[in-house]
Amino acid sequence: MDSNSVNLVEFIPAVYRASLEGKPLYECDSELGKVKVVDVERVNCRSLLIGDQFAACMELASGKSIFRQISHMEKTYLKELPEAPRCLVIGHGGGLMHKAILEAKPNATVVSIDILPELFFVAREYFKCPANVVCIEGDGLEKTKELLGGFDLIYMDAFVDKEHN
Repeated sequence: MDSNSVNLVEFIPAVYRASLEGKPLYECDSELGKVKVVDVERVNCRSLLIGDQFAACMELASGKSIFRQISHMEKTYLKELPEAPRCLVIGHGGGLMHKAILEAKPNATVVSIDILPELFFVAREYFKCPANVVCIEGDGLEKTKELLGGFDLIYMDAFVDKEHN
């Protein structure tokens, strides 16, 4: 599958629906609902679902995200960063943005914050998130206030649900 040659407006909802019936690889309970990792064989991808949210989807062949914002970041903003940037990602998900940053800038320091510690394991085990990503459990807004020093890139990919505002 080449994500540049498909209509992602139609493709992503189709993958989400297929993910609901995909081959389960991992499942656990979290404070935001079930965390599920599933392989969707008919489109050769692996999906991460958190409750009813479609959190990540990786092409199995390339190990890259199918989401256009990550490939856009790779082609534009990441190239503009210094050789050893400090990057903060709020919302760990499958760790695919972290992987994209480190592929573009191998000397980067990547710090990730997520309220669900289960995602740190899931991202490394099932989505090939690099082990050198610094993982911090907690609320993204609160933990960001505690971090010292500036960042060259802050990427936010988190959501607030009705129970956790």
